[in-house]
Amino acid sequence: MYLKMLDGPVMVDEILTMESELIGRFYEYEYHGELSLRIKNSILIKVIDFCKKCAEIRIQHSNSDDDEKVLQDKLKDFDADFIKPFQSDDAALFHLMDAACKLEINILMDMLMDYVADVMTRTNPEDLGKFFFIYYNGSDRLLNSMKNIIGITRWVLK
Repeated sequence: MYLKMLDGPVMVDEILTMESELIGRFYEYEYHGELSLRIKNSILIKVIDFCKKCAEIRIQHSNSDDDEKVLQDKLKDFDADFIKPFQSDDAALFHLMDAACKLEINILMDMLMDYVADVMTRTNPEDLGKFFFIYYNGSDRLLNSMKNIIGITRWVLK
């Protein structure tokens, strides 16, 4: 099966079928055509690398006598290393989130949402607006109301 990307078609790796619910369903029903998604090849390569590394860590864990906490620690360390290049590139982070959402890769979406929630808890409302590309041109009363709502709901993100 091929994924039709913005930069051209890409052959689907079997690891991706295990991590992606969408690709897994197409693979299960033996779909052999092209699946058209608007994802850049460079982002898809990073998603595939993420899936491969997570699978490798799980396979290594299943072949050892380590407990579940060791597996979670290894995955958490890998997640931290994986997200580092995206911390300074908001556009790439959003493309990565978009790809994880379109491909239904829950482990990647969970990791990215944890990262975004962490950023939101450490950021003031003005910087959050820049991070999410929100530009406000309204009244000060509404702006103060929005700041108040963000301040009140921060506990949700913790």
